[in-house]
Amino acid sequence: MPTQRAVTKITRNGQITLPAAIRREAKVKEGDLLAVRFEQDRIVLIPQKLIDKSQAYFWSESWQEAEQEAELTRGEGLLSELQAWWESAAGPGRVVRVDNAGDGAPDVEEAVRRIASLATRGPGEGA
Repeated sequence: MPTQRAVTKITRNGQITLPAAIRREAKVKEGDLLAVRFEQDRIVLIPQKLIDKSQAYFWSESWQEAEQEAELTRGEGLLSELQAWWESAAGPGRVVRVDNAGDGAPDVEEAVRRIASLATRGPGEGA
């Protein structure tokens, strides 16, 4: 969708009307908050969302970085556990060939069940 452009007038009290097409594209409605700043000869309006004070810590930059790190660590743990399970079932370095069901490799459906089971638990929480 092309960027909307419009011209609007500042009223006596410093108010402006955002044209409907701009409001739709920006997904803002009556009562929404906009941060206003002046930068490089432009007035910039940035839609804002209110966050309950009791939840504000969760959206802090440091908390979000910690959340991302925890998610990566959990993923690495799941991958490590799955690899250990696979090597115990198939042997180190063993690759399953789905098109060759008679090769003695673990059942693909069992592998999928195991992955799903690991995904709903944390690493090291038993089989």
